[in-house]
Amino acid sequence: MTVEVCNNMERRIEFIDILKGLGIVLMVLGHLHLSNTLNRFIYAFHMPLFFIISGYLYRRPACLKNYSLKKVKVLMSPYLLWGCVYSVIAAILTPHFFISFWKSIVAVFFKGTYDLPVESALWFLPAMLWTSLFYALIDKTIYSNNKKVFVLILLTLLGCSWTNYIPFRLPLALDSALSAIGFYFIGHCVKEHKKVLELPERDLTAFMLVTVFIIIDGVLILKNNTLNIRAGIWGYIPLSYFNATIYTWIFYRIAVLIDRKLNFVKRTFLFIGYNSIIYLCINHLVLKMVMKVIKGKFFPLENYSYAIESLLIFICSILIMCLFVPVFTKTRFRFMFGK
Repeated sequence: MTVEVCNNMERRIEFIDILKGLGIVLMVLGHLHLSNTLNRFIYAFHMPLFFIISGYLYRRPACLKNYSLKKVKVLMSPYLLWGCVYSVIAAILTPHFFISFWKSIVAVFFKGTYDLPVESALWFLPAMLWTSLFYALIDKTIYSNNKKVFVLILLTLLGCSWTNYIPFRLPLALDSALSAIGFYFIGHCVKEHKKVLELPERDLTAFMLVTVFIIIDGVLILKNNTLNIRAGIWGYIPLSYFNATIYTWIFYRIAVLIDRKLNFVKRTFLFIGYNSIIYLCINHLVLKMVMKVIKGKFFPLENYSYAIESLLIFICSILIMCLFVPVFTKTRFRFMFGK
């Protein structure tokens, strides 16, 4: 990592980048599909975490037009470019190139990449765009706090209920964005009332409190249905929101602990979090390539356990993605990530 990147990191809120790094690691683990129980736990909060973080970082824009144009460049440029890349890959892998390419393009624009064989977490980019634009519009045009809360709750319920009652998805992950706007609002509220994040000064008391929350909310996650914002699967909506918020707070505490006391892993999570958009775009492609090699004839693992195989895939995928980061940040390819 270069001095320039390190200096940029120092100007940022470090525990936020660490938290984003933890979220990326959870996302990669979730895409490995190690077990239904583990996936239910990870999916309960790993993507809501990013919406809550974005809400925490939100500042009311002076000019809505400039704010919107900046968001479009940062979020839609990589979505469209990588959507086209994955559409070409999908077409090459099938015998009917043009038919497959057209279906993939339709998936990118109208189905949130749901039918792409390799889609990474691209759906998150337009979803975050819609969420941030809607939130800024509401914040700039509605002056009554009570009316703001009412509109945000209404939009959230509309998004969460959409797939249950409407037989089609909205284009560019719009329904996912509506369902997640509540998480964005929670993040903004937390920023306005930062004391809710704090714990007692005594480490033992803080440890015991976090442990209690981990156990209680862990049970609630397993009792609730799987949460999948992209697929529109919510379970009991208030409980899904509660679980995601509590575990985001728990991982915030872990990020603070890493920031203060675990320097040997701090730089790794800072690096991943700082470059999170790259991992969002390429993680599924890298995972599939690594799986092909490790499970194929080049590296047969018939004599090893599934756990060892999965651990090897996970470590190799993370390392390969870390190696790719300088290629995308220090060359002309950085335009592929809105930079």
